[in-house]
Amino acid sequence: MSADLAITAEDALGLADVAQVQLRLAKRFGERAEAEEDVDKACKLARACERAARGYRQSLLLKSRLFRDAENARCAAVETPRPRTAPQQARINKRVRELYTAVEDHIYAEVEAERLDEAEFYLEGLLDTIERLAQADDAFADGDFEAQVAVVCDHHLPPPELRSPPPQAQTADAEAPAAADSS
Repeated sequence: MSADLAITAEDALGLADVAQVQLRLAKRFGERAEAEEDVDKACKLARACERAARGYRQSLLLKSRLFRDAENARCAAVETPRPRTAPQQARINKRVRELYTAVEDHIYAEVEAERLDEAEFYLEGLLDTIERLAQADDAFADGDFEAQVAVVCDHHLPPPELRSPPPQAQTADAEAPAAADSS
């Protein structure tokens, strides 16, 4: 999207306001059409409702397209390859492999043994995410490794409330009742 055609925050708010007006109109015309006894008036109100609803859908579609275009432009800017020397690229490739292995270990630790297909689901796109991070950051190879692992895990692991307890917690919980029974 060219800079002179970029949508401003004010434009986005205006579009949201227009969509809300169209939604309110569609609802009002719909309610009036349902309540109207005269068939001709009801049909005219129903057509007005359809037009307002179409305008609302078009506003939502435009908003979605603008968001997608902005996101694509942002990703294209990030994904433009940066020229790097062979030693720089070698260090980055080494960090990518180390990061992939560390995150893969975290994923397998989070998923129970009987749900390995779930781990494969979380691993999908992992390498692409890491490579995108590497491409976007000139200091990637020298960055804080643990912070990078945390960022990638946040993108590729289920939310904490859906994760299984860590393996140590599971074995401690299983041993606790046995210890209580032996007393």
